[in-house]
Amino acid sequence: MDVRSERIGFVKIKAEGKHIRIADEPYYMRGTGDFVHCPETGCPDTDRERWRRKLETLRDYGYNYVRCQSHVPVPEYLDAADEVGLIVQSEAGRLGAWGGMNQYHTYSWPQPVPEYREHLRRQWNLVVTRDISHPSASIYCMSNEFPAFPSGDNDARNNTIFFPRTAWQCYEETKSLRPAALVLWTDGGFSEILPADFLNAEAVMDKKTELP
Repeated sequence: MDVRSERIGFVKIKAEGKHIRIADEPYYMRGTGDFVHCPETGCPDTDRERWRRKLETLRDYGYNYVRCQSHVPVPEYLDAADEVGLIVQSEAGRLGAWGGMNQYHTYSWPQPVPEYREHLRRQWNLVVTRDISHPSASIYCMSNEFPAFPSGDNDARNNTIFFPRTAWQCYEETKSLRPAALVLWTDGGFSEILPADFLNAEAVMDKKTELP
C-alpha cells in the first residue's frame, strides 16, 4: 500500500505540413474506431490481457491508430496499446457542454451554460494528466462532428453554442503538459477559429486547409 510503480514511455509525434510524423519520419495513419463495445463486461473493460489480445489483432490487420469515439479509454486499454504499438485518440465527447442542444444532440447533458466551462477544462486536464505516461495516448480530441460558429453566436438553424476560448485554453494547457501531443477541437469537422493540429474529416477537406 506504500508503493506504486508505473511504466512510462516516450514518443515524438508532430504535424508538419501535410504529414503526421513520428520520430521525424512520415507516419501514415491507418485507423479504426472504438465505440466502447465491451460484450464481456457490459461496461468499460479493465482486463489488460483481453485488451492486449484485441489490440494485437488490430496490429496484425495493419492498423496503427485507434480513435476512441466519444470516450476516453480506461488505463488498462492504454497499457495494452503501449505494448502493441498503437496511437490512441482519446475523445472527450461532452456533447452537451461543448456543443449545445440541437436536433442531432437532443440528449445532450450538461446544458451548455457558462458555469460548466471551468468543469470542462478541469476534466480535460485530468484526462491529460492521468495518461501522461502512456506513449500511446498521444492524440486528444474535444468532441465529435461539430460545425463551428463564432464565439457567442447562437445559430437559429440548430441552436448550437460553442466556447472557443475554453477550447483554446485546453489546447494551450495540454501543450504545456505534453508538447508532443496532438490536439483537435472536433473529429469529423473543420473550423478556422478553433484549435487543431490535424484534420480528421472527408478527403475533400484536404484542399480547404494546410493541415494534414
